[in-house]
Amino acid sequence: MQAPPRSSSPRRSQSDLGYDIERQRPVSARMVERAARYAQGGSWLDIGFGNGSLLFTAEEWGYVPVGLDLRKDNVHALKQLGYEAHSLPVEELDGRERFTVISMADVLEHMPFPKAGLAAAHRLLRQDADMENMVWRLLHANKVNPDGSTHGPFSSI
Repeated sequence: MQAPPRSSSPRRSQSDLGYDIERQRPVSARMVERAARYAQGGSWLDIGFGNGSLLFTAEEWGYVPVGLDLRKDNVHALKQLGYEAHSLPVEELDGRERFTVISMADVLEHMPFPKAGLAAAHRLLRQDADMENMVWRLLHANKVNPDGSTHGPFSSI
């Protein structure tokens, strides 16, 4: 009798919260450190919070973390830890001008209407937040260019 094929990735529960969090920590720390240069403290909304690494790191830097994710198991797990979390599209989240920082790592490409998602994020962002500067600085901190290249308008940010 032949053994079943092995999976290349370890089995995990339905929720990604906490999965491989320490490996992600250096990237999260770079992103929070960059954001803190432009916005100290306040509420940090992480849209599509995944394993929670960015939210937990933001909290360590003095931000009030809020998670938004469409995966109900992730939201439930974050709430169980005492954090504010919501399972709905960003367009439906209430809280005009509530957040100092909004992160959307690996989220826009999954949205059917990214322009509406960005407009909703803009509505939720405090008026005194420097959104344009922060977005590109965070992309750079994570070594990501929107066009995927290593040259061009975003490579020297």
